[in-house]
Order: sequence, then structure tokens, then C-alpha cells
Amino acid sequence: MSTLIAQTLSDGVNDVAVDTVFNGSAKAWANLNGTGAIFLRDDFNIANVTDNGTGDYTKTFTSAFANSDFTCAGIVRFDAGSGATGTFVTQRRGAVATPSSFQLNCESRPANFFDCDKVMTVFNGDLA
Repeated sequence: MSTLIAQTLSDGVNDVAVDTVFNGSAKAWANLNGTGAIFLRDDFNIANVTDNGTGDYTKTFTSAFANSDFTCAGIVRFDAGSGATGTFVTQRRGAVATPSSFQLNCESRPANFFDCDKVMTVFNGDLA
């Protein structure tokens, strides 16, 4: 195995500090179709997604995080016919985030779960 040590990366036009790449880049993200037979439209570092029921999904990471203190941010788009308003992504109640997976819900107030046609999430933290 070889080791490359650098403080800056460059494409010949733009330069970026290496610690920005390590500390500031998303470590996983996904654009999921959460309706019908669910599938990932596009992703990075997501091994698979499990459909646990209406509006309830578990994303499993290809490369695990160092611990369960990573962050998740998400937004959803729902089918207009669902009647959902103010729909958002939350960590599944009672679920514990692990370094290798995260269970989430697409829900609206008051706590109704919905299958959403776009479930977009991004995860930040240190990888193992």
C-alpha cells in the first residue's frame, strides 16, 4: 500500500485544503424513490435501503461511521394526492442510529407516515 501526503488538492484551476475534504464533505447521501418498489435514484456510500413499512426506511452504509454521533439532514417530496402537508424526515422513534445504519421516517404533523416519491438525505461525520 502506498501513502500520499498532501495539504492541498488541485485540479489545475481550483485548490482545496485536504482537511476540507476529510472534515467538510458529505460522507453519505441518497436520493430515494420511496413509493411502490423503492429504489435509489443516486447515492454515495449507501449499500442498500430497507422498506420497513409506510414512510419508514433504513439506510445501510457501505463504509461505516466511526460512531453513532454522525448527523443526518433530509427533505422529502410527496405525491400531491397523499394529502400530506409539512412533510419532513425524522429519525425513527425508538430507533438507535448505529455506525452502519440509520432508520428514518417521512412524516407530517400529526405523526402520519407517508411514502414519498423523493426522500433526499445527507450524512456528515467521521468514517471508521
